[in-house]
Amino acid sequence: MRQATRGLKRRIGCFAKSQNGAVTPGRVVLACGFIAVAVALTAYFMGDGESIAVARAQGPSRAELAFAEHHDGASIEDMATAMLVDNYDQDWKLTRVRSIQRLDDGSLNTSLRNWRLRSPRTHPNSQQRIDFEIEVRELEMERRGLTPRL
Repeated sequence: MRQATRGLKRRIGCFAKSQNGAVTPGRVVLACGFIAVAVALTAYFMGDGESIAVARAQGPSRAELAFAEHHDGASIEDMATAMLVDNYDQDWKLTRVRSIQRLDDGSLNTSLRNWRLRSPRTHPNSQQRIDFEIEVRELEMERRGLTPRL
């Protein structure tokens, strides 16, 4: 019995000294580093290269202030939900507005140009839907202070 206990103690001691599979401080730091880089890259690409916190800290741009003044303080979301678009509900309209607002400037301009080329005869969208997509893109361009490139 003593010999079995001594052997067990020796095995436990060897296991405790071994670093195989152990969670070491170095591995924790490395894992945290990978996670921090992943979060930073995600924020960079999802925010078009600019942190949301930085954008909020800067406050509204001149173009945004002019937009708010020109439209009596109404937001693009307010105007979009008031538009008639077939039988689409407000959630659908807000989802469309948010997806348009996530576009970078070049993509916004390109998508505006593409929607202007559509008609109910050439695409499976109604004229109301086409007008909605164009109007929201034009409002977003105005809010950003951009002029459409043809």
